[in-house]
Amino acid sequence: MKGYAVDSEGSSCFQNIRDPRFGILMNKTNFESNWANETGEFCPKWPRFKQCLKDHVNSDRCNEETRQLVIDSEYINVFVVLSDLLCNPGRAPAFRNLIKATLEEDILACAFGEGTRELSEGCNTIQFDGNGYHARFQDLPLYFECMKPGVRKCANGDLVKEVRLIELWDELSRALQDTHRELWD
Repeated sequence: MKGYAVDSEGSSCFQNIRDPRFGILMNKTNFESNWANETGEFCPKWPRFKQCLKDHVNSDRCNEETRQLVIDSEYINVFVVLSDLLCNPGRAPAFRNLIKATLEEDILACAFGEGTRELSEGCNTIQFDGNGYHARFQDLPLYFECMKPGVRKCANGDLVKEVRLIELWDELSRALQDTHRELWD
């Protein structure tokens, strides 16, 4: 999302990691090199981008209503939070390990694959409010909860694997919410 926030001169100063760049990190085969390349290129700039966004939102350019819209927006915050998880030195190592584990278990490919398409489409409605706008980022755990039957299906009846997949799924949901709270509190 380039161009959302501007500095005191009115120049765009904010960028977060977006698809397809984030999607590159989801490649199990080249995970290590892709992770190193993408974070090595993006993360040195992230502290400046993050500060730009916070300065913009807390400036007189945003009234309280607009500020709250930014804080609540799932559309804005998904990639802001993912950017911080990738680049925040206190969170990045654990997030890297979490993403690697989800890839090794094929959770994302399975949960969003053909076998769970109907469930996924039904759960996607949670991501929008009654007016068709993206729901609040803080409500994202409802989506994660809705998708749990699909994650369970990925275990193919293996109860030990099912427990592991649900633990990873819940950990991903918590990481997103904890990082969002830390960013905006």
